Amino acid sequence: MKSSVYYLSIIFLIGLSSLIYQIYCVRILFIFYTESISAVSISIAAFLAGLSLSSIVFSRIPRTENQSISVLFYMQFFSALYGILFLTNYDLIPLFIDNIDSLDITKIYKDIFNFLTIWTFLFIPAFFIGGAFPIVYGLYLRSTNHASQDTGLVYFIDMFAQSSAHL
Repeated sequence: MKSSVYYLSIIFLIGLSSLIYQIYCVRILFIFYTESISAVSISIAAFLAGLSLSSIVFSRIPRTENQSISVLFYMQFFSALYGILFLTNYDLIPLFIDNIDSLDITKIYKDIFNFLTIWTFLFIPAFFIGGAFPIVYGLYLRSTNHASQDTGLVYFIDMFAQSSAHL
């Protein structure tokens, strides 16, 4: 069994990398979409939806410590792989936008397709990242005897990491 500091370090690094990932994705999207309150809101909602849905899904799956570490590794691996495939090939976004614009459909349908593009672009990696919190938290709780007190500490470390990425 690893120490509680080990798990706090993991959640810090995952929290930090997830927010950096989100900021980078949003900046790429703003290359192709008008930077507006609506675009920012859609981006944040998609990212938070991915994180929260993943948290629900991965908190419900019983695992041993070794299985949890393996699942955590693969979740981060798939998030990184998605980033490599899509963030380095973001020139696919204007192709998709051009195809949508060439369709003979009303503006509302074009807006829906654009919304779905932004949503998919951010939701998928956030889903892989989001399950990390309940997994690491479960591992952390196994390594300590102060479960109720340490809930706030784990959450603080995760949120501190994410707010640090804004600096």
